Amino acid sequence: GRIVSMWEAMGRPSPFVAVEFGGGTGMLARDILRQARSVHPEFFESLSRYIIGERSNALRAAQQVTAKEFVELGKLRVISVDG
Repeated sequence: GRIVSMWEAMGRPSPFVAVEFGGGTGMLARDILRQARSVHPEFFESLSRYIIGERSNALRAAQQVTAKEFVELGKLRVISVDG
């Protein structure tokens, strides 16, 4: 995927942090993390944190449910941001 290509172009930094603003229901974060875990394990290992910055309380709650497996692993953090 594109995020893995960017990570490789940057010299495969570790730790690596990805930030997404306005993460909707959290499906993109969940899908990126699932794909990374299964297909790009070196990237997944170096990814210390995927952060979603979200204004909406309801969407923050949905993101934490949608991507619960990665919240529990400590890979995903959902934070409140101001617009």
